[in-house]
Amino acid sequence: MTAVVNLDNDLTKTPFGATLANMDRYGRNYSLNSDPTSQSFNGYDRDNYTTDFEYIEVNSDLGGGWSLDNQAYTTAYYQRHFLSDDPGGTAPNLSGTIYIDGTAANVTNDVPGTATQLDYRNWGDVFRLTKTTADGDLNLGFWVEREGFTTNEVLVDFTRNLQPYSLMSRPAQFIAKYFASLTTAQPYAEYVWKPASNVTITGGVKYSSVTRYLNGPVTLTGAPADDHATYNKPLPSFDANWHVQPDWSLFAQAAEGFLTPQLNLFSTTAPASVQPSSTWSYQVGTVFQRRWLKLGVDAYDVEFHNYISSNSVGGITTYFNQGGAAFKGVEVEGTITLGHGFAAYANGSLNDSNYGNNDNNLAQTPRRTATLALLYDKGNVVRDRDEVFGNIVLKSLGPQYGLDTAFAGQADQFPIKSYNEVDLNAGYLLPLFGSRIRTNVNVTNLFDHRSLTGYDGQTLEGQALYWVQAGRGIFFSVAAYL
Repeated sequence: MTAVVNLDNDLTKTPFGATLANMDRYGRNYSLNSDPTSQSFNGYDRDNYTTDFEYIEVNSDLGGGWSLDNQAYTTAYYQRHFLSDDPGGTAPNLSGTIYIDGTAANVTNDVPGTATQLDYRNWGDVFRLTKTTADGDLNLGFWVEREGFTTNEVLVDFTRNLQPYSLMSRPAQFIAKYFASLTTAQPYAEYVWKPASNVTITGGVKYSSVTRYLNGPVTLTGAPADDHATYNKPLPSFDANWHVQPDWSLFAQAAEGFLTPQLNLFSTTAPASVQPSSTWSYQVGTVFQRRWLKLGVDAYDVEFHNYISSNSVGGITTYFNQGGAAFKGVEVEGTITLGHGFAAYANGSLNDSNYGNNDNNLAQTPRRTATLALLYDKGNVVRDRDEVFGNIVLKSLGPQYGLDTAFAGQADQFPIKSYNEVDLNAGYLLPLFGSRIRTNVNVTNLFDHRSLTGYDGQTLEGQALYWVQAGRGIFFSVAAYL
């Protein structure tokens, strides 16, 4: 029996990307600023998170080849979120008459925003029952989870110490105030068949039932809502592995997936208008392993039906079914032992994505990826039982598009070029006084590149917001192993 309790609290000043104009003016590090009259002031856009996670797990050998594993868990997430109306943009501040506690107040250049309170708790259980036989393993079980959360979001005046306000003579104006829940149940059955010592064939099916529920006097559209929808689907899966030789194996996999619409849809779109996405994923590959060489090659094909896409303009995100979509690619990975503690690693992939009804690329799917690394790990270098280790890694991500839906009459908008990053890690493990002392230094983005890496929607005026690479980071650590 195992029991775990974890508690955590975090406070972040949350950036929301930056426009190219602001990057040109203030540098690639720019996102939030120190001007309290600006909607990008770092004292306004912030989040406070309090979380907990607990579970109790029981493992039991029931005899006769039967074993049981059951884990009951709960987790909570409490967020206090503060956001100005147009961070990174140029929308004007509040001026004129607003109402605070129903009383008119004349304001000039006050910074408008929202304060959001989100309280979330879920309860779940994962049950697994296994029967082991000479021919294979029978796996039975289920996952069930119920999560519920309340949200309220109100207009606030940051300049007046977060006082709630309304634009009309009435109490503070809620942008959102609702209760929502998500209930998931997934029973499954799977059989792992071993017809020969070097062959494993696995087939299974799980039945997924998901129910979303939303209730609130005020939603994002300002209208009452009492909506719910249930989505059900059986999801089969299959995989096979054949060890042709002790150092060479072939594998193949196929599975159906299921993605329900997001909760946002219930407050912006009738649930019936956006259908769940489903996928069929296929993968074949081979793995070869000798003492000095490890090599793997695989090809994949993921076919989407009713692909759920989104478009964000002026801080408002809308969702819709884009139709069919496909992700295809091939990946190669290998490690060569060079001797004297050195090894070389390489990984590369070519990827293609497009919608079924046109040749538009899917957003945020790079055309290629690559990794090259030189690794070192050797013991007894300076003294007995010590260890020197380290690596230098070059990572490259190919070109992609930030937006795949139509914008200004065109798709494949906001291109993001290829970018690279080099990371360095080095350490030393020293036996000392009957224990071991480990020192380590890690340098991320060694050459301090600041390329664009992602697209984060648009400001209220339609200017694109982008992410850039985090600057060079240096991390030190010292640990003692008793």
